[in-house]
Amino acid sequence: MNIWCDDIEERIKDDYYACQYDQLRDLQRELESKLIGTKIPVVGNYYRDSTAQKVYASAKTNDLVGLEFDPTNKFDSNAICVLAELERIKPIHIGWINRDKARQISLTVSTCLTNNNLVKFDIKNIVLMAKIITRGTDSSRMIVEISQIKIKGV
Repeated sequence: MNIWCDDIEERIKDDYYACQYDQLRDLQRELESKLIGTKIPVVGNYYRDSTAQKVYASAKTNDLVGLEFDPTNKFDSNAICVLAELERIKPIHIGWINRDKARQISLTVSTCLTNNNLVKFDIKNIVLMAKIITRGTDSSRMIVEISQIKIKGV
């Protein structure tokens, strides 16, 4: 009898994870349709340490950066930080997404989470990948374009 119960429990668990996976896949598709191609200025590099400033200055057009939500940011709950890799070792926080764009993106993500019945899903499990499309001649201005959506569990 226990074996039968264990089997039922496993099948329920498998169905739950399959259902959740499908919801996350739907979420990813919806976010891709709404956010891919969005162009965003990167700001706030001068608040970062010297290592981050060097990584920012050395970033080139077409390099990929990660955009991670930072809902615990004490200045802005919609904050999105920009991360670039340092020598392929670890991501370095090099700046922030412009405040207005971060608010728009956060609202879009929240709406998509609600549409997919995932209101309790942690927004930190969503990472936007973006390509650097513009660099100023003095390396001070950077604009990125969202090119991919990554969701933990998909």
